[in-house]
Amino acid sequence: MSVKRSFVSVITALCVFSPGLVAQTLPETVRGLLAKGSPEPPFKIPFTRQGLDLDLAQMTSLADLIVLGPLSVSRTYLSADETMILTDYSVLPSRVLFQRHPASRPAFGRGLTLTVEGGAMTIEGAQVVMSDNNMELPVGKPLVLLLQERKDGHFVIVGDVQGAFDVSTGQVRHLLKQSRRAEEYGAMTPEALIARLTAKK
Repeated sequence: MSVKRSFVSVITALCVFSPGLVAQTLPETVRGLLAKGSPEPPFKIPFTRQGLDLDLAQMTSLADLIVLGPLSVSRTYLSADETMILTDYSVLPSRVLFQRHPASRPAFGRGLTLTVEGGAMTIEGAQVVMSDNNMELPVGKPLVLLLQERKDGHFVIVGDVQGAFDVSTGQVRHLLKQSRRAEEYGAMTPEALIARLTAKK
């Protein structure tokens, strides 16, 4: 699945660029900014993912695992090329709604690890925050998550950011901020969403 990411950084004079064109790593960029002395940290780097528009059936067909449960932040770290902050969340499912492979099912006491682009960490002594303009991922609330398993055993959200729903208020809220299907999902109860997902087994 092809997903584009646009970065708009206040630390680079609001310059829009593509990850493929980034010449500097985040540590190199931060060192340059600290040497200039302006702007002052924290350095904020918002970005926006632009993926395919998937409906619920398409996302379910791509999912290796669908769970209901809260998130807690486990750790933040730099990507291998040091151009992106990554955040690992711990997910302790209260229910497993769908599993494609038996090995994908987590032990409830151990949970699973969800890796998401973006986060906050200290780089070269300065606080750097990379935030997704089009994604809100709350911690501590019950979420329905459609997940794909990576080779390293970590999980990512289906459709890059689309397979995540907040069900904490008795209604379904799509966590993709600019969702074209927000009204459709918002008309569902959590029970209706879960029924549709479990019917795909």
